[in-house]
Amino acid sequence: MIKISQENLFFWKYFFGGGFLVIHFTFLMSITFIVNVWFVYLLYLFFAALQFLVHKAWRYLFIKNAYLTNDFKKIIFKNLKNEEQEFYCTQIINVSTNSGITKVEIMSDDAKKTFYFMINSKENLKYLKNG
Repeated sequence: MIKISQENLFFWKYFFGGGFLVIHFTFLMSITFIVNVWFVYLLYLFFAALQFLVHKAWRYLFIKNAYLTNDFKKIIFKNLKNEEQEFYCTQIINVSTNSGITKVEIMSDDAKKTFYFMINSKENLKYLKNG
């Protein structure tokens, strides 16, 4: 198998995924005790909404490791517990990358499934698109 996702899944998933939530909560609590001005809350909520809605930082919580078989026919997604889901590359209906996170949409059993991972090289995307 060929690993097409970046190393450090634990770091990316929990530091950037859960870490964003902890940072926002901590900042909000500290502002409450220090300033307690409604304008600061509105400004903060605006920037937090930009981070989660426009930049889509919530996707960090759902990233997985991605592997291709040596013949480039199947893609395998593994989480941190090594539970894996395997699909044929011909089932892929859409591949897009935004802010370093690759979104793969797969049609499986008449249902569309979405997986997120951090690609280690844009060169590897051609194997997914040509599946």
